[in-house]
Amino acid sequence: MIVGLQPSYWQQVAAGLAVIVPTLIVGGFLLGWFTRSVLEPRAAGRRWPEGARGIRPLVELVVDAQRRPAARGRGEHDDSLLEWKQSARFGLVVATCAVVPVSTGLVLTQPGLGLYVLAVAMGVDALVVRVGAGHGADATTRCWTRVGLAGTLALAAGVVHAQWGTASLAAVVVAQADGAIGGVDVWGLPTLFVHPLACAIAVAACFMTLDSMADLPALRAGALPRVLALLVNQAWVLAIAAWLVAAFAGGGAVPWSIDNPGTRHVTSIAVFATKTLLVTLALAWARATWPRVQSSLLRAVLAGGAVVAAASIGLTLLIRSLV
Repeated sequence: MIVGLQPSYWQQVAAGLAVIVPTLIVGGFLLGWFTRSVLEPRAAGRRWPEGARGIRPLVELVVDAQRRPAARGRGEHDDSLLEWKQSARFGLVVATCAVVPVSTGLVLTQPGLGLYVLAVAMGVDALVVRVGAGHGADATTRCWTRVGLAGTLALAAGVVHAQWGTASLAAVVVAQADGAIGGVDVWGLPTLFVHPLACAIAVAACFMTLDSMADLPALRAGALPRVLALLVNQAWVLAIAAWLVAAFAGGGAVPWSIDNPGTRHVTSIAVFATKTLLVTLALAWARATWPRVQSSLLRAVLAGGAVVAAASIGLTLLIRSLV
């Protein structure tokens, strides 16, 4: 007799979170160690791994967590909110990962507008950081800059939506696996040019958002808030890499058919994990190599990205209507 298990929706969510949360925590710590011990000294021209053969960065995390927060001056951030805010930020990372399909058949949740979840989460993350940050002009500018970058990312997601005719991230992966848009081959117009453009805009917006996270109040406060903020920032790198792979690189889909469902899922997970790891390392390497983004480049991405993405959406919809 064969017994089939049919878990409820909430059981599926609980099982998914039991995988996502530990993966983000462990992956965040490992990525932070690799960045601190290898990428940063390599970018600075120093010998690597740095710090007792790479062990010191892990020891420093434990030491930092046991320290007292630095005393703050008048008008600076309210330290009492810092730890709670990192928990809220981590929840946004988990929510983003929940809509990313590990394979064409494995995804925690499939909202119809899941393609835009990353942009929304990044915008909310900026607002969470802004809460209790005082009335300084710099904090306000950083907040609205990050909101603008989230809007640019949303426009890039809109291009993907127009290209593949769906805003479900899982459905986008399936459509990319099929390799055609409304019967038009993936290498035809406008996809051949528009898809790489949208990807470049999304990567630039995500990279600049990660750059803006390097100056959070929690990082300046030190102690446990700093450790938590560093972990959340690294978790954001993992979530952004996974979203980019699903939205622009086909996720875990493979261009050939696999009849056995179990083999197909295992293959898809391996392909997705490999792509995500490569994109994660590329983002971490870029952050270590270019630790600061010039304001002129930021303005160019905000303005140029919005114009190019809006034009791409219009062109795509026009061509799709004529096919």
